[in-house]
Amino acid sequence: MSEELCEMSLQQTQELLRLIDTVLQNICCRRFSGEDLYVEALQRVLGGAGRRGPAKIFMVFQEQDGTIRSGRVFHLRQGSVEGSEEVTIDPASSYALSLSLTEVQNDVIVANWANGSESVKAYQQVFPPEVMALVEGGVRNFVCYHISGETPGVVAAFNYPGRATDYDATVLRSLAVVIGSLVTLSDEVRETEMAFI
Repeated sequence: MSEELCEMSLQQTQELLRLIDTVLQNICCRRFSGEDLYVEALQRVLGGAGRRGPAKIFMVFQEQDGTIRSGRVFHLRQGSVEGSEEVTIDPASSYALSLSLTEVQNDVIVANWANGSESVKAYQQVFPPEVMALVEGGVRNFVCYHISGETPGVVAAFNYPGRATDYDATVLRSLAVVIGSLVTLSDEVRETEMAFI
């Protein structure tokens, strides 16, 4: 990893840690909704305004029965994070099964089309049409990592500029840890509020 990419990785990771610190400082003053909290984290990682990052991020959380079947695709639009409608994936599809395998791994998956396919067009067959419809121009590369915590899931980031790198993997791993922490914190605060009620 080049020195410049290491510095960028460190800066983005520090931004994510500052976000957690701010949330913890203001914990008594905030209404907790997992998505409201992690949208801020997504904004710090998505590409744009001179920042290296993916064009789109797909987040999917595990259902009560343990399967992965729905999530949302996020991107920046005029500096704000915008999410798609819920995307439903067939839980028996190879893509859903590969996302489930990602949940049990501790390694970040980094994939560039040139490393595993003869053409960009052939590479598109890996992804379900529901996701492809939301990733304009097709998938050229992606980075994927599991989200731990009370509500486990997977975060997949698509289309980094050039090739997806180990730098991108480091930032995405940090994002997944932040999101898992925020969602777990949100769930615990909600449970505590319900207990008081």
